[in-house]
Amino acid sequence: MGACFGKNPKKKQGGSYITDSGGVNNNNNNTNQSNQSYNYVSTPGTYGSQPGVIFVPNNKQFVKDALESHNYFREKHSVHKLKLNPELCQIAQSWAERIARTNTFEHSQNSFNNQSLGENIAMRFTSTGDELTGRQMTDQWYEEAHNYNYNEDFQQGKGHFAQIVWRRSHEVGFGRARAHDGKWYAVANYFPAGNYIGQFRENVNPPVVDHI
Repeated sequence: MGACFGKNPKKKQGGSYITDSGGVNNNNNNTNQSNQSYNYVSTPGTYGSQPGVIFVPNNKQFVKDALESHNYFREKHSVHKLKLNPELCQIAQSWAERIARTNTFEHSQNSFNNQSLGENIAMRFTSTGDELTGRQMTDQWYEEAHNYNYNEDFQQGKGHFAQIVWRRSHEVGFGRARAHDGKWYAVANYFPAGNYIGQFRENVNPPVVDHI
């Protein structure tokens, strides 16, 4: 069983809105655009059956797979690749551990460089405790691309997909942790944030093929 969750639409100063997964970007400055690769590895923790005790895995492969999956879909929509940002990975990992510890599926209010971050979150639970991989997480969000109307602006229930391929997002970070009851929580943070009302048509390109 998996789940996605997005923020409710919020009105911002100047008449902009954020909806579903995205945060707010008030400028177009790009920072930390290093060409260096980065493999984020979280510090392993403990796992147990008591509330508040979480398992923090080695997320190196998870992050690698998530980034590759994101960029596979972005290329499919004629968008530049996202660059992995270690600071965003730390932010995402911290929130993943927080929601795993509290077992509460909710968004953060995290920011980066004084700007709100775009954010997608996911959860997976199986009776056998199967992990949530970076590819599964991304595929789950990308399923929203089906029946997406590229001639319209904001569309309910499509925000996770839109944030994945948002043209003006350049950097990303990923985090993952497991709650005491076996639920896996995953977080992706994007900078600059996507999902501005009024900007979907110019930032969400149709795929380069006729089918998804």
